[in-house]
Amino acid sequence: MRCVNTRDLGGLATTEGHRTSCGLVVRCAAEQNPVPPVAMHLARTAGAAHLVDLRESAEVIPDRPEVSGITVHRHPLNDPAVYRVRTSERDIDYYVEHYISMLPAAHRAVGKILQLVSGGGPPVVVACRLGKDRTGVVAMVLLTLLGVTEEAAVRDFTATARWFRSHPQWVRAYAESRGEETAAVYRRLVLPSSVAVRTLRHLRGHAAALRSLTDIDRRSLDGARARLIGGR
Repeated sequence: MRCVNTRDLGGLATTEGHRTSCGLVVRCAAEQNPVPPVAMHLARTAGAAHLVDLRESAEVIPDRPEVSGITVHRHPLNDPAVYRVRTSERDIDYYVEHYISMLPAAHRAVGKILQLVSGGGPPVVVACRLGKDRTGVVAMVLLTLLGVTEEAAVRDFTATARWFRSHPQWVRAYAESRGEETAAVYRRLVLPSSVAVRTLRHLRGHAAALRSLTDIDRRSLDGARARLIGGR
């Protein structure tokens, strides 16, 4: 199986001059696979892995056997607005407002990620179908709590657009499987950096609220930061 829109959240600069640690949290697209390929790879190399799955059950191919060494934590983020708004009507304002509206649901997944990391366990993979919207929002919340710079967080967000641009064959096949025009699919897969900038500035204006939303105590948050923030 291929790894789609997959990357480590390590190596990102923080406002205090440090960098996030590599090998602890990975984001990806799981497509319809019960377990994404990167989670299986981590389970083989690290001995175990956690998967924080943001998809609804209907998005996953059923009746697949469990994968040894992988613990799945289901935190579906309901994304109903997408199915009521045509791609041609989804402008920058739409995505910013939509991402902000997803925050109350995203906080539970972020809280779970922080708990898993603070516990000193194996790597954590966070995934939705394409690793773009739901995973993108969860990643922005997590990076904000870790104190990652706006520039670095935006660069992570726009890496999704870069991945899809650099894999036109995958995008064409995906569009064909959904009966859509390739250009329409690109419009929703390749978002401008301003979407991330505006969402992140909203998050940074509500940092205290974010900490309370994650349902994780200060000791656990500090434990996660100790593992997730590396050297300078």
